[in-house]
Amino acid sequence: MRRYLPILALFLSTGCSAQYTLYMHSTSASIINQASNGQNSTTNWGDCVTAACAGGLGNGTSPTITTGIVSPSVSGASMSLAFTSPASGNNFLGWWKPGTADTSTWIRNDFYVYLPIGVANYEFDSFIATMTTLGMFGHQCNTTTGYWQYANETSGWTNSTIACSLTTGVWHHLTFSDSWNPLDTSCSSYPGEHFGSVTIDGVTSSWGSPSICATVLPSGWTHVYGCQFQMDSSSAATLTEYVDEVNCWTGV
Repeated sequence: MRRYLPILALFLSTGCSAQYTLYMHSTSASIINQASNGQNSTTNWGDCVTAACAGGLGNGTSPTITTGIVSPSVSGASMSLAFTSPASGNNFLGWWKPGTADTSTWIRNDFYVYLPIGVANYEFDSFIATMTTLGMFGHQCNTTTGYWQYANETSGWTNSTIACSLTTGVWHHLTFSDSWNPLDTSCSSYPGEHFGSVTIDGVTSSWGSPSICATVLPSGWTHVYGCQFQMDSSSAATLTEYVDEVNCWTGV
């Protein structure tokens, strides 16, 4: 998720309604989009390594997205996300945009990930963009603070109470489940984004129901939904992250 200059976070009591349901945990939830196994094709994938796009202190080089990786893999064919970081503070951002989800009220990012060393923040986002509004659900494991953090496209990162100690060089199964009502205008005239839960290797933790105000659709965006992966480097190195069984679902 692109970084911006630090600003005061628009969290908590900014008029956002506290009344919502985490539909993704309900047995009555209805799936609208069930995009599965995104690691098998580079179709609808994209990447960037410039500070203007991925944030950071400078530009990375040589970004690649490669399918069909036999080892390491969970399914037998994972996807690698790689770039060269000339110095600490360079970032890689890779995204998968499978389709549109203007009426969806929840989004789930579910995948396996094999993490490299040399990364300060391991970031995993999901988003729903309508014709007018962007709901960006940013989540990252901050290795400096030791906690999972949450944010959207324009807010600052905020520590949760969920400790993060992901081990590098092994597979982890992560699921992020979040919700919003795209017709809601109670959060400074925009919908409230409700961070639901994260499941790490079978253990589910609640974010504690924080809310952030969604934002106007940025220039250059169109209505789309997607899931994305970001590495913020902590050293000069070539970094490769592997993902497998990548599923990006939305519904009501």
